[in-house]
Amino acid sequence: MIDGLAGLLAILGYVPYVKRVLDGSVRPERASWLIWAVLTCIAFFSLMAEGARGSLWMPAMAGVGAIVVFALSIKYGMGGLAQRDTVALMMAAAGLAAWWFTKDAAYALLVTIAVDAIAAVLTAWKSFEHPDTEAYSTYLTWSASGLLSTISIRRLDTIVILYPLYVCLVGAGIAGAIFAGRTIGGSAASHRPGRDLDGPSPVDPGDRDQRATQTDATRLVGHSRANPAGAKGRGSGLEMR
Repeated sequence: MIDGLAGLLAILGYVPYVKRVLDGSVRPERASWLIWAVLTCIAFFSLMAEGARGSLWMPAMAGVGAIVVFALSIKYGMGGLAQRDTVALMMAAAGLAAWWFTKDAAYALLVTIAVDAIAAVLTAWKSFEHPDTEAYSTYLTWSASGLLSTISIRRLDTIVILYPLYVCLVGAGIAGAIFAGRTIGGSAASHRPGRDLDGPSPVDPGDRDQRATQTDATRLVGHSRANPAGAKGRGSGLEMR
């Protein structure tokens, strides 16, 4: 019963998230969701190999949700080409390559958690810098789902318990990063309407007009210095009018 509820929470948490991605109010971190889409599948099969049964609902549903969000992030997300994203993806690839050569389910699960934490740091970082591009609900649901999945485990097995417990903690951590970004700082630019987080900020119309005025004034001064007689004549004409 509890394990089924954990799986239900895992998939339901994605419903409002996907909706907000589609309406543009949430912009998922592409590198994080790529890593999560791959790792939740690995976690599912690793837990199965370790003998987990009821606790499989949570990684199974989370895997489906992560794949959907990553697919949407290609069009609606942000990040993926920054240096920190590239480094994180290289570290993730190295960890997965190490697991591939060991073929050990317990080791695979440990590597999965370590690499998953890299993705979590990317999203937590982005959530603090741009808190208005993320939503509490999905990550709090992750946390609740991980807690229920941990409780549902009937035999004391550190490897089997470790993954759902990690999910509980990382969900709470990312939600905390969003709260901190909205409360104590983060990028002030994230609160500017219409800002494109993948590119430069749009030029404010007032700033553009002010720069245009300054440019015209500079040209007039330069022309006056080069043609003092002409400038004097124009000044006289202005005085007469």
